[in-house]
Amino acid sequence: MLLRHTVWLVLLFSLFCSPPAHAKPVPIVFERISGLIVVQARVNQGPPATFIVDTGASISLVSHAFVRQRRLKSISRKVHLSVVGSNKAQAVTLVQLDHFAIGNVVINNQQAIVQNLDAIENLLKRPLAGVIGASFLQHYRVVIDYPRRILLLE
Repeated sequence: MLLRHTVWLVLLFSLFCSPPAHAKPVPIVFERISGLIVVQARVNQGPPATFIVDTGASISLVSHAFVRQRRLKSISRKVHLSVVGSNKAQAVTLVQLDHFAIGNVVINNQQAIVQNLDAIENLLKRPLAGVIGASFLQHYRVVIDYPRRILLLE
């Protein structure tokens, strides 16, 4: 009797600990340019734009040019951020991405730092909208299949 109740409680508890509804892997095709993972993403349901996926970045970034082009509104100009390799915090501008989508994967109300991305843009030899970091990726299990050039988000 005790075993049956224990099994029932474990099953009931597992319902609340199950993965989110997007548990089916969503394949995202990527390009590899100069060792970087490059994908197309949409911000606020606009046209596709070029983003780099950076698993080491703690927050997503967007370029100044992308912010101007898409007329994104800043939500703060006084955020202080500690940067690795620097002994002082820097003031940064944040923007709100109401709808941020890679393929069929969507995150609403995503914040991103506005940053100069000219050096990376020169490396890619194409306009760069931004960098997708852990603030987006942390919501998913991420698998990078380099041979097939597919990013799996589940």
